[in-house]
Amino acid sequence: MCVNSYGCLYLFLKKQGNFENGKKKGIGFQRYQNGDFYYGEWENNKKNGKGIYYFYSTKEYYCGEWNKGNFNNGSWVISEDVKYVGTYFKNKPKFKGNFLFSNNMKINVFFHQFVNLSNMNEEEIQLIWKNV
Repeated sequence: MCVNSYGCLYLFLKKQGNFENGKKKGIGFQRYQNGDFYYGEWENNKKNGKGIYYFYSTKEYYCGEWNKGNFNNGSWVISEDVKYVGTYFKNKPKFKGNFLFSNNMKINVFFHQFVNLSNMNEEEIQLIWKNV
């Protein structure tokens, strides 16, 4: 186990990078059991700063800013032909963004988020978007 140094931590996943007080900090790489991986900045054991997260099952990836473990502002690359660029809240698109296509087509969208407050134990965010 790494406490205040550089090293590797193996449990059911692999994390390689810097640790401070036993928590991930600085630049590091983490591979998850399902094949996903993250390379980027860490702060207090959470993805924070610039980084890239690759989704193994779908071959999609997010590249951009992270805030306390969540997408913040960046690009979600869905395929070779489509990506979404914009802001996020709790890993879901929020406010203005753009879908960009390989044929140079661009769709400007605005996402509204609605949080279900009827059940405070479950967090549910519904998205509604419109062309702008």
